Amino acid sequence: MESQSDTKKCPFCAEDIKVEAIACKHCGRDIQSSSTPPAPPHFAPPQLTSTQNSSMGLSVASLILGIIAALVGLFDLGAINDGTYSYILESEIGILAILSLTSLGLGIAAKVKQQRLSIGALIVSIISVVIFLACTSYMVPSY
Repeated sequence: MESQSDTKKCPFCAEDIKVEAIACKHCGRDIQSSSTPPAPPHFAPPQLTSTQNSSMGLSVASLILGIIAALVGLFDLGAINDGTYSYILESEIGILAILSLTSLGLGIAAKVKQQRLSIGALIVSIISVVIFLACTSYMVPSY
């Protein structure tokens, strides 16, 4: 029988193998000189590469919401100017607030993450907030 000093444990399958072995007779893997097995490739952490093309989500969302808020606000302001509306409903002001301020928040987040189009998204967001504030001056006063 072999003595304990003539064998070692396979780092992959934990079976006893000879110290001189270069491959495990149980699992067939090559035995390296290090006692810890290298991680298999599928367990390696993914390489995080920040490509600008794949990270435009916040900027695009900010642009879309800002454009929608600006268009709705401009439509309401236009209707006030030509006499169609005499005031803007609170519910519409609320929708404009949600759209424009969400757009601004997304634009700021995109700028912080240095995404493409973040400056454009931030500018559109600021314009939509200014239009929203202009619309609030025509809001029905609540009593």
